[in-house]
Amino acid sequence: MNRVSAFALFALLGMAGCGKSFEAVVEERRTEAEPKLEQIEQVGRKSLSFHEVLKDISLPNDERLQFNNSPNAALVQAELFDANNPRPQLDLTINSEWLTRSRNALSDSPTEIDGDTMAGLFDKLIAIKYLVVVRTRILAKPSAAGGGMFSPGLWQGELMVFEVESEEFLGGAPLTASNSDDVKVDTKDPETWLHSDLWKHARAAIREALAPHSLDSPLE
Repeated sequence: MNRVSAFALFALLGMAGCGKSFEAVVEERRTEAEPKLEQIEQVGRKSLSFHEVLKDISLPNDERLQFNNSPNAALVQAELFDANNPRPQLDLTINSEWLTRSRNALSDSPTEIDGDTMAGLFDKLIAIKYLVVVRTRILAKPSAAGGGMFSPGLWQGELMVFEVESEEFLGGAPLTASNSDDVKVDTKDPETWLHSDLWKHARAAIREALAPHSLDSPLE
């Protein structure tokens, strides 16, 4: 190995080891992360029993929701805030690691992860200005009837946008999804195919509702 390559390797190893520990990140960020997490938890709990009539989504100063690069918003399912049953009725595979990991890190018995990863999750938490909540109202699961026949499923819910700091409701939209009429059912595992089809249409309904108000999509 020549001197240049050796120096480059040394530099890379030094960079890899320069990150702070999990404990250091948590203690350094706790004073800003804990209040923000509590605000988000409060809004999430509010969404579980929210009964106002849905109005068109309107953000202050014509701002747009942004979920990926330089995010100001996060998408979650309302059930994550239900202490008695936190599992979504229809799991839409929404990435909520920033929430679950932050909860854990700030708990009395945290599970340690890489410090740089935790710092990134806290960055996401702190940046959230708007919480977008998907709440399920009705879920009728599809079922196979044999011979390629099936009873279609139905999912109905609503999308609600809240400003985190003020807890103000900024509008929402109804959501509806059902199975395709022509879904191809695998005879070996028809229930999985039907569930996947309903899941796909539910996610599409969320993307459609968010599109006019967003710069990007939280569901790829």
